[in-house]
Amino acid sequence: MTKQTKHPQKNTKKNTVDEEKIVSRRNFIKGTALAGAGAAAILQSETSDAHQVDAMNIKIPEEIPRTLDEAVKPANFPMTGAEVFAKFMKDEGVAGFFCCPGNYNMINAIAAEGIPSYGGRCEGNMTSAADGFSRVTG
Repeated sequence: MTKQTKHPQKNTKKNTVDEEKIVSRRNFIKGTALAGAGAAAILQSETSDAHQVDAMNIKIPEEIPRTLDEAVKPANFPMTGAEVFAKFMKDEGVAGFFCCPGNYNMINAIAAEGIPSYGGRCEGNMTSAADGFSRVTG
């Protein structure tokens, strides 16, 4: 037979203090939530500098309104995502595509648009090749 010992719950204040000292997810979240609420209350009273900046200081580049007035070039759907990307690259005047082997649908679609595709073993080498290509061709 086992002997059962009854623990009276007289000292509940001591039990809650002991529970708060135990490191648990609930106690951790409770502490961080209280700290976050305090920080939010402090920051709410401060005004940010963004509200004080004059909106007229923002200058829109001339290219944005000009390109918005251009006619949209038609697309012949159904197209794959690779074909859409290749079409946009052609429309933007991309001179070359430097890539690592792997996405052959993309590479074939870009080559079909007439953009030369250059492949290499790793991204670092292709980045250097693209940098050299852009410096030579402008």
